[in-house]
Amino acid sequence: MARQGGVVAFAIDASSGLVCSFNLSARSSTRRGEVPLQLIGCTTQRVSTSPFVGIDAQRGTLVVSGGTGGVSTFRYDTSTGRLSSRPTIRNQTLNEIGHPSVTLVSRNIAALCTDTRSGFGITIANINQSSRSLDRSRFFPVENTVNFKYTISPANFPCDSSMYFQNNGRSYLYVANGPVTVQNPRRNGSPTVVNVPNGFEALTVDVNSDRSIAVFGGVIQNGARSAYLELDISNPLNPRVVTMEVVSGQGRGRITGIASAGQDIFYVFDDDSSSIGHARIQQSLLEDSELKDILSRVE
Repeated sequence: MARQGGVVAFAIDASSGLVCSFNLSARSSTRRGEVPLQLIGCTTQRVSTSPFVGIDAQRGTLVVSGGTGGVSTFRYDTSTGRLSSRPTIRNQTLNEIGHPSVTLVSRNIAALCTDTRSGFGITIANINQSSRSLDRSRFFPVENTVNFKYTISPANFPCDSSMYFQNNGRSYLYVANGPVTVQNPRRNGSPTVVNVPNGFEALTVDVNSDRSIAVFGGVIQNGARSAYLELDISNPLNPRVVTMEVVSGQGRGRITGIASAGQDIFYVFDDDSSSIGHARIQQSLLEDSELKDILSRVE
């Protein structure tokens, strides 16, 4: 969340079940480029975080997907980033096994990665602040999901999603759970499965709406190597592969997170290093022959 004088970041402690907000100000950065976290405040009532937990915030609403223990929501002041001390909704279940991650479609609509009794998918739930309840709206299944493969407890589950907001008011949800899928979260229907290079398993995703680009972090060669995939999503339901790049961290860990802003792509690994990988967005679509050459080098 951006605010005057800096950016507000939210984090949850999986042990205590408490959420805290922090101020990040570039004005306070060190000579090494490090930006200190300045605590704004924390919640006071524990919420579920087991066995996996996710968190997202948008326009005054913060949602915690509390694994098998249910979903919780908090309010926060958009001008200061200060959280309400107690949740508005606490540990509500939706008659599914659990929800390891969450993305907010809007301040009142949540997209919850869902472990059902027949596989994984995305549950779209309406957040009713007045009745303090969640209402299941629709469900988008993911076929050929990676299930629990590549999990890193408690806060990195290989089911991630990100929203694409267009200037015309339309929006689309991109999902990484092995396959890459896209859907309109506000309409019923089946998700579109995106064609990606053979062997690429998508585990994390971020959308750069300003550039109409989606970046997916994942693995190839059955998890032996990490890579990221860049998609041109200017035609949202028919994305095109721009490029795929093999990347590595300081150790043997896999890619766990990816983000894109401006012309940049950033990614991190679970290898206990503090380094952040960096790349530039590919400016134009590669010719089919160029893309095949890249893919042939990683097969």
